[in-house]
Amino acid sequence: MAGPPRKRNSPDHIDPPVDLPAVPVRENRPRDPAPRPPAPRPPAPPGHIGPVPGMGSSPGARLTPYQRGAYKFTTPGGRRYSLQMRLGPSQEALLNQIIDYGFGLAVSEETMSIVAVTAFQESSFGIKNTNPESSAFGVFQFTRGTWSDHYKHLNRESTSDQVSAMYDRVEYFRHRYTQHLAEGKISRSMTFPEYAYANHKQGQSRPQTFETNGETQEALASFRDKWLILSLHAE
Repeated sequence: MAGPPRKRNSPDHIDPPVDLPAVPVRENRPRDPAPRPPAPRPPAPPGHIGPVPGMGSSPGARLTPYQRGAYKFTTPGGRRYSLQMRLGPSQEALLNQIIDYGFGLAVSEETMSIVAVTAFQESSFGIKNTNPESSAFGVFQFTRGTWSDHYKHLNRESTSDQVSAMYDRVEYFRHRYTQHLAEGKISRSMTFPEYAYANHKQGQSRPQTFETNGETQEALASFRDKWLILSLHAE
């Protein structure tokens, strides 16, 4: 008499071998589609400065102010700085002197820029040292009266002494700037570089007339234009 059927999961059960049909290899199987090339970036609009839509940050976003300067210079003292303006040999020599002196005083880039832009505004960096219409003379066009009142211990015909006097003058104006802002004698929209140059150009006795004096306003407009290309950045 036959016993009960064995269960399939019984250790004694063995399935008979099964012959599976061979699967043909397809030579022309579809392959993964090739990755799409990135979409072209839109061109920057003419005259555009800054980020372009679809391009992320602007190309110069990671550059330092020194690196963004179009023209790089190195002073005899080893100070490296940049501007947005090309200089002639004599102009570069004078500006190097201004920069080295400023670093020796440990002043800010803003102060050095004020002295530099004033030198270019007044004499094109020493190219036009005389003024046939007044007693103004030298790199910064100090008049005989101003020099006698404040710097008679220095030599007005010495470029080094003129540079020293101009740095002293800017620092003096810096203290007066805060005071005149608090007293309402100048507009709150007037920046310190503008204030310093207006004082040097017009005189410091009546700051409340800076905005109404046509000659001063014309000179300030020219000063602002030159500031864009001559405000320097040290490395």
